[in-house]
Amino acid sequence: MRSKDFVDQSWRYILAALLACYCSVSNSQEATETPLSISQTSGAAALESLRNDDVEKALESLGAAADVIRNLHPTEDEGLAAAAGGLFRTLSQLDEGEQFDLLYEWSMPTDDRKIVRLLTSVVPQIAPPKAFARAIGERPRDETFAVSSVGDIHGLFCSGWMLVKAADEIGRLRRLSTELEELAADKVPNADTLLLLAQLADRRSDEAKLKAALEQRAKRLSDSVVGEAVAGEATAIIDPSDIAVAAAATTVESQRSLGESMFKSLVEQTLSRSAVRLRSFLRLAHATSVQLARGESGAEAIRQNRLKYWVPASGASSVLRSRGSVDSTWLVHEDHILHLAGGRNDVLFFRYPLAGEFEFKCEGQEGGRIGTDAGLVYGGLQFQALGSTNQLTVWDADIVHSVVKPCPFVRHEARPTFNRMSIRSTAEKAMLTANMHPMWFDPSANVSNSPWVGLRSFEERRPIFRNLAITGKPVIPREVRMSEGNDLRGWQSHFFGETQPAFAVGSTASPATPQVAWSLADGVITAPKRAADGPKSQSILRYQRPLLDGESISYEFEYSKDGDVLVHPALGQLAFLIESGGVKVRWLTVGANEWTGLPIDNALLEPLSRRGPRPLPLNEGDWNKVTLARAAGKATLTLNGEVVYQRTIDFGGDHNFGFYRGQGETTAKIRNVVMTGDWPETLPADVLENPTVTVDLVAN
Repeated sequence: MRSKDFVDQSWRYILAALLACYCSVSNSQEATETPLSISQTSGAAALESLRNDDVEKALESLGAAADVIRNLHPTEDEGLAAAAGGLFRTLSQLDEGEQFDLLYEWSMPTDDRKIVRLLTSVVPQIAPPKAFARAIGERPRDETFAVSSVGDIHGLFCSGWMLVKAADEIGRLRRLSTELEELAADKVPNADTLLLLAQLADRRSDEAKLKAALEQRAKRLSDSVVGEAVAGEATAIIDPSDIAVAAAATTVESQRSLGESMFKSLVEQTLSRSAVRLRSFLRLAHATSVQLARGESGAEAIRQNRLKYWVPASGASSVLRSRGSVDSTWLVHEDHILHLAGGRNDVLFFRYPLAGEFEFKCEGQEGGRIGTDAGLVYGGLQFQALGSTNQLTVWDADIVHSVVKPCPFVRHEARPTFNRMSIRSTAEKAMLTANMHPMWFDPSANVSNSPWVGLRSFEERRPIFRNLAITGKPVIPREVRMSEGNDLRGWQSHFFGETQPAFAVGSTASPATPQVAWSLADGVITAPKRAADGPKSQSILRYQRPLLDGESISYEFEYSKDGDVLVHPALGQLAFLIESGGVKVRWLTVGANEWTGLPIDNALLEPLSRRGPRPLPLNEGDWNKVTLARAAGKATLTLNGEVVYQRTIDFGGDHNFGFYRGQGETTAKIRNVVMTGDWPETLPADVLENPTVTVDLVAN
């Protein structure tokens, strides 16, 4: 109806105008509700329901995501990782009959919904000790913080796989398969995938028919990769159900080669563009499937570090951890070291600190379609010279501040090519070379806070390093003084998104962020008290190189009785809360995206771990000395000469030492931070002969 029809009826005009305005707003809102936004909203709502112990409402929320999400774009966060991890944790507390009933009702078609629901997502893999179950009102059990997996593919949740495994346990798998066969015959969406998962879970399945179905799926996946490559229009879009089927195939010995083939194609699909989180996961899953299909040892061969003198570390933030980032994974074969996958800024550190007159040299890959870009670490800085840009970039440990210099000496080709890199140290300075050309100089005083040589790779890159050698007269210091001078070399503040000043290299450095959380001046580390809400109320400064068994870190911190000046030691995501009445422990969470159900302010009292006098021997208004030591798989905390806490290290992830505080609660003042270890006085003969020497696998 046109406006002239309303000339004599102004009230109808006004009403129509208001309705038109409302419809315009509604249509605009609907236009912005993309499948991705629906998925992210559903994930957040599901997590909130799980925190309220309402698993049915959580499933309802995730149902909205499952109904719209068909494919995954590797560059996007669909917002489901933490929710899927939390759902698996919650369902794992129930018996198989309850699991089946909930998932069956959620998955199977209804009169209003003519599809079979499937939800597949990567999930967080770092779990707190089971003792923290008491912090959420549960009894500690092995399943309390269970991490979802499909067979040996860790960190993967599939609602369909959990359904068919529960059905198998309660004797309902055959009946479920019959239902799915009828639905698949009627072309009900996702019925064929869930049927295939059921057949893979059924030990009585016809292997020939199962193989034929898997071959068809693997060929379709492979053909799509080839077709995209020929057309030059690779989309890097992943069907999550293909990930679930590939993982499930690795659980059946006769079908493992097909699972391997599918994972290979899935990795290929991510190579057309950036795919940080998903590509690393898929590469690790592919390597695991190769090991299962062809290796003589089990999947643990992929997850264990076999290098005798090298220590992996990941620079993943709390946000990336909540999205399912994988651990830094390095493989070794015939004196070649490969960075397979990682969470962000991955470093493979040499086990011992190095000073004196020495040179560490190697060859690392640069360029290529798979993404390589090898780099080195020393003195708390990270170096990467790229032939594609003819530049050397130097970062701090946070990879926030950087310096860029021209570097025309690195080869770049269509395929990955090797370039020589080295760190040369003298009594006066350290120097980086690229293909034997000096590119960076540092006074020795600058590198003493972090004298760790390391191989570097970024996120999903996959460089190979070869021809490693240590020459000259290297010295292993008896201690590493980690808080000397005015630069936080080797320290990371980004775990909770905080900042620190740029490293001092002159006017070419990036400017300091106006309000830095942590800084070092004249040998004292400080962090001012600052109001903050949510996850950012947590604050931690971490040393980039993990603390190993046989090592300890001591320091002094200032303490005021009112708690206004206080800082706590941390190992990985476990903080030791020093209070006058005794030590408690806290698991560091990510707030609203925390999959474990733990609140930010969780604090666990472990009476059997407490040691020493009550109250604690704290010096009010003065400096107090703390030592955190690792030995025989335990962490021991000493305060002013008294052992006050000892507990088993029963959690995974990077075991980096850190200083933890509530950002809006306390000011931190720290000095004389020193690391010592059971390090030899000189380098062992075997590492001088071959730096890539390995150790035997440890049986699980």
